[in-house]
Amino acid sequence: MNMQKIQSFLTVTVVVLMFVLAWILFARFGPVGESTGPEVRRFAEIYAPARQSQATAEVPPKAEETVAPAADGYTFDDGLWNPVLREAFDLDELGQGVSLVETYAAETGSRRIRITRTRNERGTAHFSYEYRIELAAPGQDFRDITPDGFRTIEGADCSLQKLRFVFAPSFQVVKISRTWEDTWATPTMAARTIYSLIDGELHAGAPVQLEEVCDVSELF
Repeated sequence: MNMQKIQSFLTVTVVVLMFVLAWILFARFGPVGESTGPEVRRFAEIYAPARQSQATAEVPPKAEETVAPAADGYTFDDGLWNPVLREAFDLDELGQGVSLVETYAAETGSRRIRITRTRNERGTAHFSYEYRIELAAPGQDFRDITPDGFRTIEGADCSLQKLRFVFAPSFQVVKISRTWEDTWATPTMAARTIYSLIDGELHAGAPVQLEEVCDVSELF
């Protein structure tokens, strides 16, 4: 009789421990298949601005680029993934205005980086992404270090300017741009400029001439 009581007690204890472990794992990582990992959760706790209370409860899928993927299946991306905050906004009656604001967070050495990407709609196939880059040293508040012209120039068929963010082995931003001539689809010479983080500021390297293209996305 005593042995049966001991076995019953051990069985109940194991079941309770398994339940507690399952609850801890769910609270830490979320449901199976959720893309937001513990690192992003940690960043969210540190960086999420006060305006988070204004974020929409249900965020629609990310707006798709109007530039079609290349024939080989390549699709451009700007190197920003897993935003700590996404806010969607209604456009005006002409389909113009800010449609989406996404906030990203990262670390480089002992400094923290916050990047805000804003999508601006023009009511046509033309739109743009505008970037704001902020840096915070230990014990200091974020300050804006965004160089001039940190935005994309997007057309229905071709992009005239794109940016890509690189976080390893060091933080850099690659900008490839070209001038407009005659029409959006008229190829012109593109140039690449690499911005590097030096002494707390983003410094532009010398532009490098690449080739004549319609869509600069093809050169990344």
